[in-house]
Amino acid sequence: MIRSLLVALVAFELLVLPAMGSLRAATTAPDASTRIDVWLDVDTANGVGDVDDGLMMIQAFHSPELRVRGVSVVFGNTDIDKAEHVANQIISRFGPPGMPVHRGAGSGAELGIDTDAVRAMAAALRENPMTIAAVGPVTNIGTLLKLHPDLAPRITQVLVVAGRRPGQKFLLDEFKDKSKAAPPDFNFELDPTAMQVILDHGVRLVLAPWEVSSTVWISRQDLADLARLSDAGAWIDRTSQYWLDRWEKGLGVAAFNPYDTLAIGWLTHPHLIAGLDAFVTIEQGPDDGATVANSATPAMKPYLHARPASGGTPNALYLFKPDRAFKPVLLDTLAGVNTGPTTTSAAAGRDTTIAAPSYDHAMFDRVLHRIVDADGMVNYAGLKRDSADLDAYVASLASANLETLGRDEQLAILINAYNAFTFKLIIERYPIASIKDIPEADRWKAVRWTLAGRQVSLDMIEHEMIRPVFKDPRIHFALVCAGHDCPPLQAEAYTGRWVDAQLDDQARRFHSSPRWLKFDADASNLPNAPSVPTLELSSIYKWYAKDFESQGGRAGASIVSHAARYCPPLRSFLRRGGTVEPTFLPYDWSLNAQR
Repeated sequence: MIRSLLVALVAFELLVLPAMGSLRAATTAPDASTRIDVWLDVDTANGVGDVDDGLMMIQAFHSPELRVRGVSVVFGNTDIDKAEHVANQIISRFGPPGMPVHRGAGSGAELGIDTDAVRAMAAALRENPMTIAAVGPVTNIGTLLKLHPDLAPRITQVLVVAGRRPGQKFLLDEFKDKSKAAPPDFNFELDPTAMQVILDHGVRLVLAPWEVSSTVWISRQDLADLARLSDAGAWIDRTSQYWLDRWEKGLGVAAFNPYDTLAIGWLTHPHLIAGLDAFVTIEQGPDDGATVANSATPAMKPYLHARPASGGTPNALYLFKPDRAFKPVLLDTLAGVNTGPTTTSAAAGRDTTIAAPSYDHAMFDRVLHRIVDADGMVNYAGLKRDSADLDAYVASLASANLETLGRDEQLAILINAYNAFTFKLIIERYPIASIKDIPEADRWKAVRWTLAGRQVSLDMIEHEMIRPVFKDPRIHFALVCAGHDCPPLQAEAYTGRWVDAQLDDQARRFHSSPRWLKFDADASNLPNAPSVPTLELSSIYKWYAKDFESQGGRAGASIVSHAARYCPPLRSFLRRGGTVEPTFLPYDWSLNAQR
């Protein structure tokens, strides 16, 4: 997988980049009576490196939708000897009795050299067509096609954990400084020539890239919950702690992304991971991992680029967004718990019974997918040109019956209403430089919106209907008042079923960016600064201090304590007995428009 992310990934940001095409379920779910034939080509490193290949193998063995035809190993996360040893260990515990591990390429230089892995895959393909899940470098598959090109039509598809949209860096907001080195597209860059072989033979690709996998996190609590559920879960808990510790030590984040599991997750539950038809090519470009940003002759490297297949024939499916139901399904599968539409999930031991939503936010969801980018900024020009879905959603809010909705449903609709009404307010006067260019009487205090049969203002929604009723300070990271330094919008509507998790996601995202939080435990490295800690918080903390003081104590300390919930370095600092007095960042009221 994308191994070098450990040098750069920070915080729990939900990164949802703008779709290159229309959002759709990747395909229909497989027929429950038909098992999908799949071959696992892995670079397993549990115990020495990444754990996600091993987790993916367990996931596949526990998935009744799949028939695992075989397992082969390739270099990548570790050397081929260790990869083979680890894969054998996992099969002995979780796989079919007697299933062998087929040894493949030990480096990209072995592309085209026959191996046991290639011979075994070729034999399996001659028996029956199958999908190949190649979750490391694709050297084994490239060799298979070079030596046995006649078998290309018998490969249903190749799942790869690689690829990106043009211009995308594998970095979160606080590392988007162009002087920062970006981690590589690890699997692809270890053998781009093998990937070109796959493309040249016309084999269909399904890309499960960093974009889709970086939005799913396995926490220490998730591991503990797995341990309670089954022996398999207990093994995963024990053997993943060191990997979680590395993320926490290196990033200050007590969780990790289970990259490769997204590929198998799409195969078993395609309706839970959105994808779009794409045309994939390998292109040369400046190395985004270069350490010298302003070099006159930047180093070049290959990129596996996915573009929308508009007007052409796609050669790939590009996965980009898992449904929030994916993680509970993944955890249940890892634990070996059979799941259904009305089951208690392994996810933190919480009841995740799926029920039909009480209010339909699909129209607003389409709006957000279309106009909100990865930074949470808004395409107001595009929204003004086509506001049909927004207009219809706003009209529907007038007749919503809040009294029939549960608490979470009410909170979701109130947040969505506030943000939707704000969109309407802006596009009525767009182009403008700031929401404050709108006269005060027509802005937040204007009683001009109809919600649940009642005339309301934006201020009434926030200060009368949400804050005193729900008493949840996380709403300040979800209500977006169109300023540049307002919280980032998420590219999906809030729903009653997921609002609690969505608010947590927003809080983590907010506190992971220096736009809203800057913390230095030792400021002695700053010019002309004493060796004292510094903490700068968004002015939102100053304006709504009482909302953040539910823990008691003096205001400053309570604000710091709340911010520390979502800022691991600050939390660690406080646990070591550190103290810091917060100051507040200036607030930019320019419009949160895409530039």
